Parts: sequence; structure tokens; C-alpha cells
Amino acid sequence: MLLHCCRSTRLAGPARPLFPTVHKTGAIGGRAMSGDAIAGMIQRRAAAARSTPAQVAQLGGHSLRAGFVTEAFRAGADAHAIIRQTGHRSR
Repeated sequence: MLLHCCRSTRLAGPARPLFPTVHKTGAIGGRAMSGDAIAGMIQRRAAAARSTPAQVAQLGGHSLRAGFVTEAFRAGADAHAIIRQTGHRSR
């Protein structure tokens, strides 16, 4: 089975989360952000980009993955390559 390059290389290192906690002072923590914290971050950024409140309410962490899949298909990516990248088990 072929693995995508992102599956064999970790950007943040083996002991560091990709989205670490950040204290209000700006200090970066050693733990991963919770799913709710990531969703809140995405919603704050969408609101700052002037998305409507209805659009903001629909966004969360899964939106990043779903958006990637949609844009990859639109760009002509192969379904199997997308599945390898996202870790989906089926199409």
C-alpha cells in the first residue's frame, strides 16, 4: 500500500501536536487543542472574514477536511489519492 508523503512525515514532530494549545498570553502549550477549540478558531476567523452568522454557525474542524476533498475533486485529483491523503476508508 502506498502512503502519501504526509502520512510518513510529521510536520510538528512526533511529540508535538499540529494545533497546540495557546495561552491568552501567547505561550504555546504542549497539549493539542480540543475539537471545540479548533471549531471556535475557525468560526472566529470566518466571522472576521465577514461570513454571515448562518455560514459561521455551520463551520467546524470537519469543514477543513470536507473543503479539501471538494477542492481536490474540482482540481481533478484522483479519488484514491484524496483517500490516501485524508485517511478516509471508502469513497
